[in-house]
Amino acid sequence: MRSRTAVRAVVSAVAGCALAAGCTASHDNTTEPTRTTALPQTQTPTPTPTPTPLPADFGTEDSRIVRCVEAEAHVSPVTAGPPNPQDVTVGPLTWKGLKDRARSDREGFGTKQSDGWHYKIGVEITAGASATVSVAPQARGKAGLAYGQQWDYTAAQEVAFHACPKARTGYIGGFVVADPTGRSCLPLDIRTGEAPPRRITVSLGAGTCPD
Repeated sequence: MRSRTAVRAVVSAVAGCALAAGCTASHDNTTEPTRTTALPQTQTPTPTPTPTPLPADFGTEDSRIVRCVEAEAHVSPVTAGPPNPQDVTVGPLTWKGLKDRARSDREGFGTKQSDGWHYKIGVEITAGASATVSVAPQARGKAGLAYGQQWDYTAAQEVAFHACPKARTGYIGGFVVADPTGRSCLPLDIRTGEAPPRRITVSLGAGTCPD
């Protein structure tokens, strides 16, 4: 028969295991720690964002293409309406009320930004037509064409406009004048199809401009 001292030792060992989190009883009444295996933690690497290139369909920053797509700010169909003597129309292109800008107060239709004065003047183009507008060589660097949502309406020297196939289309945008005064007699060359370019002069707050 076991002595009382031995029995007490076994009871104490069992009780100690019951209270300890990392202990199990063995068959020989001795105790050993519970062995646990830590699961490896897998970390998913954070992907490096890749800049999305601008589609070739929108041309380049300085010679851009404005088309009838969801990525371009446009309105279609647009009702042509009756002719207005204050409009400027060349071939399929029309700037509504552009002649009014010759004597308009700059603050009334423009805002001054770091690169010059920006004048918001939309353009309309006949259904299915296309035309290219270029700043004349003598005015390059002094003014620009602020059309093209994909280019954030920064100033370009040339813009090719393409209407929606079956509807008259209006494009948001305007002109940029680098002169601190914000006033310009801006010469533009407009090409339609195979015809020779037509030169016009747009007055932006500059009064009457020479032809």
